[in-house]
Amino acid sequence: MSKTFWRTVFAALVATGGVGLFATVAHAHTFLVRSSPAPGARLTNAPGEIVLDFTEQVASGSTLTIRDGNGASVEPLSIGLDGDSTRLRASLPNLADGVYQVTWRVVADDDHTTEGEFVFAVGVDLPPGTAATNQSSPGPTPWVDALATFALLAGLAIAFGGLLSERFLWTNSQPSIRSPVVTAAIAAGLAGSLGSVGLAVHRSGNLADPSNWAAALTTRADHANVAVAALLSIALLLVQRQRVRSIALVPVTIVGVLVAVRGHAPDSTAWWATPAAAAHLLVAGAWFGSLTHLAIIARRSQATGETIEPGPSRYATAAVVAAITTVGLGVVVATSELARLGDLVDTRYGRILLVKLVLVVAAIGVALVARRRGIPATGARIRSLARYTAIETVVLLAVIAASALLSTTAPTAGLGRVELAAAPLPNLTTFTADLAGSHQVLVAAATDRLHITVLPPGGQPSQQQMSTFAGTEPDGTTFDLEPRPCGPGCFDLAHQWSNGITHLTVTVTNPDADGGDAQLDIVWPPGPDATDLLSRAVAATRTAGTVVVTETISSGPDATFGPSDLTTTGDDYIASSPFSNGADNIFQLPDDAGLTVIAFVVTGTGSWHQLWIDDLHQIRRETLVDPGHRIDRTITYPDQP
Repeated sequence: MSKTFWRTVFAALVATGGVGLFATVAHAHTFLVRSSPAPGARLTNAPGEIVLDFTEQVASGSTLTIRDGNGASVEPLSIGLDGDSTRLRASLPNLADGVYQVTWRVVADDDHTTEGEFVFAVGVDLPPGTAATNQSSPGPTPWVDALATFALLAGLAIAFGGLLSERFLWTNSQPSIRSPVVTAAIAAGLAGSLGSVGLAVHRSGNLADPSNWAAALTTRADHANVAVAALLSIALLLVQRQRVRSIALVPVTIVGVLVAVRGHAPDSTAWWATPAAAAHLLVAGAWFGSLTHLAIIARRSQATGETIEPGPSRYATAAVVAAITTVGLGVVVATSELARLGDLVDTRYGRILLVKLVLVVAAIGVALVARRRGIPATGARIRSLARYTAIETVVLLAVIAASALLSTTAPTAGLGRVELAAAPLPNLTTFTADLAGSHQVLVAAATDRLHITVLPPGGQPSQQQMSTFAGTEPDGTTFDLEPRPCGPGCFDLAHQWSNGITHLTVTVTNPDADGGDAQLDIVWPPGPDATDLLSRAVAATRTAGTVVVTETISSGPDATFGPSDLTTTGDDYIASSPFSNGADNIFQLPDDAGLTVIAFVVTGTGSWHQLWIDDLHQIRRETLVDPGHRIDRTITYPDQP
């Protein structure tokens, strides 16, 4: 076929798929879709095993740990994979009644890690304040993996585009048609693929034992990386000989397809997902590699004075269409990866994507300047073309770096996003609460742990609800808190408590309800158990005869009612109280103005209470905080002297 035909095909491919350079070279991330026991399950009988089902195949190197409510480790009898390796199964010894935390960290079929945890209970209820759900999340950014992926992507793009440019954009009569960087690019891609293989073997723990290397490569990504290394080795041999140099396009093209196969496209139900991903990647490589080739030729021509047209004009015509396509399809790709616009700044994936989009815009701007000042590339304009194509090449190389980093980061709208449970709190747990606007802020402090629940009126947090945290140690030192989410309105983190009173400030914003600041004081270590004190206070107040309850109710800013008086009997007052039949986690606090102070939560109501008790064991003051209300009461006994 004529060269004109192939040039037309090349330009059409660039025009329709140029966005592939800027679309994420997505890799799958394994997310938990179901478990047995389920997160938050309350079981009558102990399970014989734990079964975790994931969205992707799980590779060797995955871990699962189990701890009881006291933090002691429970060793599974066995751990293994079932069926198509999407199920992790652990056989259990006989479990005693109690709460158990399951923590998992798995390696996906593309060698990237995801981790999470959940809790279940056997024969008991979960502790108050323990969430049943928490979002699984990607592990720390694997920078070495990103570097290996960058070498592979950059090498593939430069080699594929350079070879196409030699063959179809430049005539044999034009100078320097052979791209001098193709060989180096293939070598870089080969190093990247071998690096990924080596990292997979290292993660399996078999790096020091060559006899087990093959057995350690079990995932789809592992197999693809081995094939990529073999194909790039063949391509490296072919490009050394001018007569068969163009044939190197065949193994390099297959490499582009395999790189797409490493991602999550094969898991899509759409038959066209993998071919589309491969086409995008290859066309992107054609664009970037051809640009790199043009930049090198322009710089050489500047030094030698040789004429290089019409090659630059041919490239520029295709590049204009590609840039326009990039802007439109790039927005579509970005939208599909984000759950909401705020994820661009609120998530690691979104921030990387935002940087990448800025780089894309910069590259397009440089390309427009290069076209205006360097095309047609004749005379003094060649110098401008050389300068601006070099700048554009560097910017697009940064775009590929961002793509490599994105490939190791789970998108915010990824497959199988589920929420799993927070770790259980130990038995020694003290609670405090306050209102932030109209939101109940319930804080549970336990040994080395802090658990915060923020609930709006109605008790159902929305995605728009946001919370920030700050604290002051007993010695006056301030500190910031960055707890991990453990479900809607739920936050959890490790915290080393200092003896004394730690002050927390929780700031809540919510377009659907009044926000504000909650001020909370946490006394550490917790005081003695006050179960008997509460029982005596309930009994003494019941028999007190007439009581006057002075009540002030707050439902948020500018929504305070009272004080108002209600005359009733001690028995009726106790009968209407949520704690009339007992409570949980009842601890004594420091005395206040000669009164004994206790605090507790009431299971089932979600309410927190603090009571002030006199020497006759009668309740003198009460503070109650639940979602949407804070009630302060003073109780007097008119029949008593």
